[in-house]
Amino acid sequence: MRIRTRKDLGQSMRELRRGLGLTQAQLAEIVGVNRRWVLQVEQAKTSADLQTLLRALGALGAELHLRPERTSAGAAELRDIIDAKPKGGA
Repeated sequence: MRIRTRKDLGQSMRELRRGLGLTQAQLAEIVGVNRRWVLQVEQAKTSADLQTLLRALGALGAELHLRPERTSAGAAELRDIIDAKPKGGA
């Protein structure tokens, strides 16, 4: 699943949790947070720290993979900057 927003992440986590038959309380216990944290992440109402999110994903048997977007305007601009840099020594 492509994750671009907190809402996407929350929906993905909810689907994974439900697929494993876990309640929010059970996931919270495994991750070491309270149920409210799980609820807020699933509803995209928090800016949870990355370490805790990674722990939650691990508890759900999921991994986070990053890859560049081929159609991203930002990626295209970055490639232009890199290509424009002088090669070799200053």
